[in-house]
Amino acid sequence: MDRSGEGEDGPPAGERAVVLELFTSQGCSSCPPADALLRRIAASDAFGKTVVPLAFHVDYWNDLGWRDPYSDARWTDRQSDYAAAMGAATLYTPQLVVQGRESFVGSRAVAIEDAIRKAAGEPAEARIGPVEWTVRGDTLAVSTRVDSPSPVQVQFVLFQRGLATEVTRGENKGKRLENDYVVRSLVSLPARSAGASAEALLAWPPAVPRDRIGLAVLVRDPGTLHIVAASQIDVRVDD
Repeated sequence: MDRSGEGEDGPPAGERAVVLELFTSQGCSSCPPADALLRRIAASDAFGKTVVPLAFHVDYWNDLGWRDPYSDARWTDRQSDYAAAMGAATLYTPQLVVQGRESFVGSRAVAIEDAIRKAAGEPAEARIGPVEWTVRGDTLAVSTRVDSPSPVQVQFVLFQRGLATEVTRGENKGKRLENDYVVRSLVSLPARSAGASAEALLAWPPAVPRDRIGLAVLVRDPGTLHIVAASQIDVRVDD
């Protein structure tokens, strides 16, 4: 049965949404504290309505004892794109990228929170209209309109909350890892001119409870990869 909805969730008046992209892996012993920090920031009264948290599980740890079930080579490529844009020589986990502009070790709470405050106070560079969505079987159809003074790239991101994994090998052997905001599907549209509509079809992850899914809309400069606007909505569907 189809389900549909509309949302325009956003930060408090006078603030812009701040995108936090955590590059992480279940095979990395330094990553669980960063995963927990992302969850804490997203749940906090100070930042919860401001941030758009996303966890990209990279795949380059998979040959070192434990294959992360949520890893994807595309997320490693995304991290590589940021490294190139920022002039970084190597990739590492946990890495947290704020607004596509600044990079931090993912467990550095004070530096990350300061960066969120700074980014939230900057003027908006684009506007995302109401986001409409419809679930048809294993597909989520989404659409919105983006107003921007310059050409931008629109990305639709489907993420999952409430994951728990018993790790039996690798650096985190014997631990039960909890992961939230795990990116499961992403569609990136070609750069488009100001005032353009944007729509996409996203694959619904198999065997995923439909009360644990969220949708993020990212708008970024296709040259610098800086996030110029973002929004996040819950996709709540009764099975």
